[in-house]
Amino acid sequence: FGKWAKEVSVNASQPFWGSGEPGLVSEEKRGVDDFAEQWPACFEAAQDTLRRIFRMGEADLETMRANLPGGVVFCLSDLEAQDCPLCFVSKGFEEMTGFKEEYAVGKNCRFLQPLVQDVNRAVNAEELQRLRSFCKASDDRKRHDAIVCLLLNERKCGERFWNLLHMHHLTVQGKQYILGVQSILRVPMPSMLRTARNLTPVEEGQHAHFLTQLGELVSKVRPLIDQQGLADMQSAAQLATDRLKAFLESTCPDYEGDHWVPCLGLQEANMFQKDMLWQRAFDEMKSSLKKIWDVSEGCE
Repeated sequence: FGKWAKEVSVNASQPFWGSGEPGLVSEEKRGVDDFAEQWPACFEAAQDTLRRIFRMGEADLETMRANLPGGVVFCLSDLEAQDCPLCFVSKGFEEMTGFKEEYAVGKNCRFLQPLVQDVNRAVNAEELQRLRSFCKASDDRKRHDAIVCLLLNERKCGERFWNLLHMHHLTVQGKQYILGVQSILRVPMPSMLRTARNLTPVEEGQHAHFLTQLGELVSKVRPLIDQQGLADMQSAAQLATDRLKAFLESTCPDYEGDHWVPCLGLQEANMFQKDMLWQRAFDEMKSSLKKIWDVSEGCE
């Protein structure tokens, strides 16, 4: 485990799942402020599922139980509180996302979604609708005990990543929670999607076309991932990784054959040419180049 760690149109204009505004602390925080003592009981309720679905060994389970740094990326939400706020995040969650417990606890976890609405809507819209339905406390929860989602998320620093999220309901001492375990896919992020940035008119057109293609791809893959992930998350992660890589290899200019060669320095290269830095560099190296040339000619 440690090695891999349509109503949509109605909500398409809403970049966040759940109610409320992004980043606001829920008014109702029952079970949030004093939740830390409840985590061992929640872990006991979840460990059989974790052992079976994630193939976790005893060492990984103990790391998760103790909430040690470098461990499993997971969080818990209070299903009964307004806006389904986080009431516990792991050290691994803090390390992976960059969001500390002090910021995350008491908020709905939609702060992980891309801040650019067009990107979030194009890639995540279907999953956000599924998440809304799953997180509603209702009498038919047992028929939807677990869900697996493929999401494009964003770290605090703005870097984006693919999050294969397994969520399932827990009942601990008569109270309802949702445990979310995140598997971060090792898939190269295209330069046009890696972070939010200003685009040229030409890039905007390319970006929109790429997002449309990506949205169509993940829409086809997600049902397969959900079905696979409910039985075996490692197999689901491999499936998602393979499909995303195959898509990128066929559509993304950052690939040259099997090699991942993103164009990261185009802006710097343009500035180099614009400022005629080569001429300045040549002038500074001219005497040294002449000496090298003279020596090489003398060796002939």
